[in-house]
Amino acid sequence: MFRSSGGPLRIVKVVMRRVFKPKTLGKEGFDALIKMKQLTVTHPGFLSSEVNVNVEDYHDQLIITTWNKLEDWLSYRESPARMELYNKVTSSFAQPEVVKVYTPTSASRNQNNLEEQIKNLRGSSVGDKYTKRRLDD
Repeated sequence: MFRSSGGPLRIVKVVMRRVFKPKTLGKEGFDALIKMKQLTVTHPGFLSSEVNVNVEDYHDQLIITTWNKLEDWLSYRESPARMELYNKVTSSFAQPEVVKVYTPTSASRNQNNLEEQIKNLRGSSVGDKYTKRRLDD
């Protein structure tokens, strides 16, 4: 588990950049985004989110979600309901979505934190999928 000087790290921020092709989302894609947002806010460990739009190109969006811990985000990301909705919007992306996970700076001082967390998740379905994706990247 991530550790700070005071014990387990309880917060991660997930930053996603999505750039949509103009006029391709349609009603089904828009509805899927609304349902995905509703699913997000009810998932265990979800704390907050914000959607930011590029002032020069409204097709370019930056979504920031805050989660209680990395495992909560990974559980949400791999959930079948989210995957089904997400697959309805990916054809509207102008480029692949970029997803980065961040922790508070106090946790980043220990360089083994992320590898330790992934090691702890191995053997669980969520951890195995995350590890495989990292190795495939």
